[in-house]
Amino acid sequence: MVYYIRAKSYYKYAESLYKDLIQFSEKGEKFKKKAKEIFQIVLKSLWALSKITPVSETPEFDEIWKEAIKSLNPEEIKIITKAKEIIFSFESSEEEIIEALRNTFEVVRKTLSPIL
Repeated sequence: MVYYIRAKSYYKYAESLYKDLIQFSEKGEKFKKKAKEIFQIVLKSLWALSKITPVSETPEFDEIWKEAIKSLNPEEIKIITKAKEIIFSFESSEEEIIEALRNTFEVVRKTLSPIL
């Protein structure tokens, strides 16, 4: 049960950071860095479901990504993969990034709905 609490905590934290993202609007790299952080944390909520005991070290993004997508269906993986491409792209606009994060939250919320 502890991993459910961790998953919910990561999700709620990412949600609160997402609400504050507007503060970084028009700040270029700071905005993109914050968006990447939010994306990683929201994925970490799915990753936490695969870790029954707490880990001693913060996982690398690749580990989080691999574990997170295991709990998604193929259509959801497409949505999250597209969001990842947008968020980590140098050419993406703030609007595209915000929309990608919104889509990510929808997918993760749907997956975590039993515990949220």
